[in-house]
Amino acid sequence: MQRFRQSLALALAVIPTAAFSINFCAWIFGCGCRSWWAGASASCNIHMQGAKHCPWCIYDGQGFRVAFVLILAAQTAITFSCSLWWHFR
Repeated sequence: MQRFRQSLALALAVIPTAAFSINFCAWIFGCGCRSWWAGASASCNIHMQGAKHCPWCIYDGQGFRVAFVLILAAQTAITFSCSLWWHFR
């Protein structure tokens, strides 16, 4: 039962993270990215010659993938490590 609750909590954290991760990119870097359903990186500054390029979108999105995996890894670690000390309260 504990694993199910942890998995549910992780899913409730991961789904909004995946849905709004590109909005986070636009907020941090001001690069012009939009929501996944509004064109995503179609208006990102990586498509403009001479502009300072978004570090998440450059190199075919490798920076975004690395950042996204690190965010998900942190969420997973927090979700599954909290139960270790919660029972001792």
